[in-house]
Amino acid sequence: MTVNGTAVDNKDGQFEYTMRLPDGKNRITVSSNDRAGNTASRTFILEVDTVTPAIEVLSPLESSVRTQGVRLRIRSEAGSNVTVNGQAAALEGIDTFHFDASLLQGDNPFKIRAVDAAGNAAVKEWSVVYVPPSKPGNGGGVSGLEPPLAALLAIIVASTLAAAVMLRRRKKAV
Repeated sequence: MTVNGTAVDNKDGQFEYTMRLPDGKNRITVSSNDRAGNTASRTFILEVDTVTPAIEVLSPLESSVRTQGVRLRIRSEAGSNVTVNGQAAALEGIDTFHFDASLLQGDNPFKIRAVDAAGNAAVKEWSVVYVPPSKPGNGGGVSGLEPPLAALLAIIVASTLAAAVMLRRRKKAV
C-alpha cells in the first residue's frame, strides 16, 4: 500500500499514515495491491484552511459623520459569516456585507467578527463618531449673534423701552 507514493504498512486492511498538509487544496492518492496482483487507487482532495479571514471596512471611512443612519460596508472572505455587535450582517456580494445602524451622538463602537467555512475567526474593532449638524437658528440669536450677546441686546432694548415709558409718564405728569 502507498500514500502519495510512500509505502505504508497495511495490517488486515487498515493503515495509518501521518502527513503535514499546507494550506490550500491537497491531492492525496492511496494505492493498494492485493496478493493476486490487482491494483486499486483512489485520489482525494483535502482542502486545508488555517488562515483567519481578513476584515476590511469599505465605508464609512470617515472617523466622524453628520448623519444618524449609517451603512457599514465590509469585505471579508467569501463564504464567511459576518456579524456586527453580535448581529448578522447582510450578504451584499460574493465577499461584501453590509450592516445598517442608527448612531447615537458621540462615539459608536462596532465589533466586527468574521468566521470562515473552516471555523477560523477574526475580529476587528471599528468606531464612528456621530456629530449632529447644527440646527438652523440654534445658537444663531439675532442676526447670527451668539445667545449671550443676544440676551444682552434684549436687556438693552428692554431698558431703553422702559426708560422711554417713564419719560412719557413724567411728561404727562407735568
